[in-house]
Amino acid sequence: MSDGNIDSELEVNKYIDYSRCMIKQIDHIKKINDNLSDIKTLIYAGMLSYYGIDCLDDIYIAFLRTNFVSCEKDISEVISSEYNVDFDLIKNASKHCPGTFYLVDGVKNLLTNKYFFQRSIFISQDINLNDLIIGVTHQLNHVINSLHHPILRKRDSYGSRMGVCFEHFDSRRIELLDLEEAINILQVADIINEFERFSYYDINDSGVKAVCDSCFHFSLDKHFNNELVEIIKPLYDDRWFRQVLFDARYNGILTDIRDEFESKVGLGSYTCFIRACDRISYLDSNVDSDEKTKAKIAAKLLVKTYVNKHNN
Repeated sequence: MSDGNIDSELEVNKYIDYSRCMIKQIDHIKKINDNLSDIKTLIYAGMLSYYGIDCLDDIYIAFLRTNFVSCEKDISEVISSEYNVDFDLIKNASKHCPGTFYLVDGVKNLLTNKYFFQRSIFISQDINLNDLIIGVTHQLNHVINSLHHPILRKRDSYGSRMGVCFEHFDSRRIELLDLEEAINILQVADIINEFERFSYYDINDSGVKAVCDSCFHFSLDKHFNNELVEIIKPLYDDRWFRQVLFDARYNGILTDIRDEFESKVGLGSYTCFIRACDRISYLDSNVDSDEKTKAKIAAKLLVKTYVNKHNN
């Protein structure tokens, strides 16, 4: 996680110029000629500023290995028909990030017994510029936080991870998806801050400058419409825990999150927190049931306990 060292006009333009070269190179390799070059350049530079140059290779790989798919029809229709995925499931999963959808298709090589992941970001042609930039940033941030240790073993079952989220290969059951989305939303807000810092300087790249001028103040309201964001934000705002979370999601050593949480709250507390988050996620979001209220209280109490013990 960068300490925000890009604080001069010269440095900002160096990062943007470098990012423009990398996007041109990637598009040439993939034989792409789309209208996303300026946006991808801005996002590349913002991520480089946020993650720091130590993560330069992974940012490059994330852009190189991700396909950008423009959809004339509704994204849910395209994905459900092409990948035989339930339409309502796709529709519900895309609510947190309207206009874009991230899909991973894992294929096992029978000769090497290894998995190859095809990563795609689907983009609606009707999406506005603000949502497009935030949406693509959100989905690419999932990619970056899935590159290391993409396959994990959990309770004698193998699966793929996306950040803290885990999808079982055998049952296709997904664990902690909403928690991953909430964490990602908070992290993307920090990356968006890098874009906004750029806009205070005189940007030489006319394409990136035009994008920044059009979205000088990004609106994240729709993307923060997630019940778990409010619950985990105090954890995210704790500088130490945020660094542990950052490193664990990035490197794929997810047990570090549990170990840190339980070092302050007690053995088994992280499992209780996860279960409370699961109940909040899977109960009807339109119904304030007693069960859901109890789950929210339990999760908030565990978070408050960690923050208080860490700061006292």
